[in-house]
Amino acid sequence: MGLVAITGMVNTVFLVGSLDALIDTPYGRLLLLKIGLFLLMVAVAVVNRFILAPRIECGPSPLSGMAALTWTVGAEQALGLAILIVVGVLGTWPPAMHMHHH
Repeated sequence: MGLVAITGMVNTVFLVGSLDALIDTPYGRLLLLKIGLFLLMVAVAVVNRFILAPRIECGPSPLSGMAALTWTVGAEQALGLAILIVVGVLGTWPPAMHMHHH
C-alpha cells in the first residue's frame, strides 16, 4: 500500500502540477475523490486487520466478529471497485496540468 501511495503522489505532481489545479479542475477534484476513497479503503482494511480479525480469533462469540468482518470486507471491495471506476474516468480526461493553463 505504501508503494501505491508513493507512486500516486509522484503521478499527482506530474499530472496535476499545482494545488490550484488539484482544487480548481474537474480532473483534480476527481483525483481528490480517488484519494479519499483510497484512504477510506485503507481505514476499513486497518479495522479488519487489527480489530475484527483478532475478535474472531479469541472472542467469546466468533460469529458476531465474522458477520462484522463479512460486511466490512464487502465495503472494502465496493470501495476498491469505486476507485477502479474513478481511475477509468481519469484515464479518459486530459490531466489537470493541461486543463489549468487554458
